[in-house]
Amino acid sequence: MGAMRLLNALRGQVGENLKPKQQKAGSSELMYVNIRLNGQTTRAMVDTGATHNFIADREAKRLGLILEKNPSRMKAVNSEAKRISGLAKGVSIKIGSWSGRTNMMAVPLDDFQVILGMEFMHAAKLVPMPFLDSICLMGGDNPCVVSVTRRGTQDPQQLSALQLKKGVRKGELTFVAAMKLETLDGGPVKNLLRWQMS
Repeated sequence: MGAMRLLNALRGQVGENLKPKQQKAGSSELMYVNIRLNGQTTRAMVDTGATHNFIADREAKRLGLILEKNPSRMKAVNSEAKRISGLAKGVSIKIGSWSGRTNMMAVPLDDFQVILGMEFMHAAKLVPMPFLDSICLMGGDNPCVVSVTRRGTQDPQQLSALQLKKGVRKGELTFVAAMKLETLDGGPVKNLLRWQMS
C-alpha cells in the first residue's frame, strides 16, 4: 500500500506526461539540482560517489557560511590529501518543498559550486532517479520529487587548465587543442574554444 502511495505521489509531482529519456548505455551525464542554501539559491551536483557534502570556497563566502576550523583532509583522484578550508555545520538547505539542515565542507573546487554526497543522501533519504531526470527526497515532513538537469562530465564550453598548467610549470612538452563545435544538422559553427598562454 505504501509503494502505491509513493507511486501516486511521484506521478502527481513529476507529472503524468513525463517519460524516461532514451539514454545511451553507460551514460555519464551528471545530475544537478537548484537548491537554497543558507537562504540563497545555488546549484548542486548530486554525487553518489562523494562521501560528504562539499562547497567551493568562493561559494561558501558568497552564501555567508560560517566556517569552523576542522582538521579533516580531502583527497581527490590523482592529487595529494589537502586540508579543508573549514566546516559549516547545520546549514539550512531547501530542495523543492523539502527542507532540513546539513554540514558542508568548504574546499577548493574548480568545476562545481556544491556537491551533495552520501552524507546528505542518507540524512534526507534521497533517491536519485536518473531515468526520470529527478530525485526523490523521502525524509522529513514534506517528501517530494524534484526535477534535475543533466550535463556530461565535460562541459563543451569549458576547458580545464589544471593539467596544462602543471605540465608547463614542470617544463614538460605540452599541447593544447582547439575544438570546433557544430550543430547536429551540420549547420554553422556555434563556438570555438581557444587557449592562449601568457
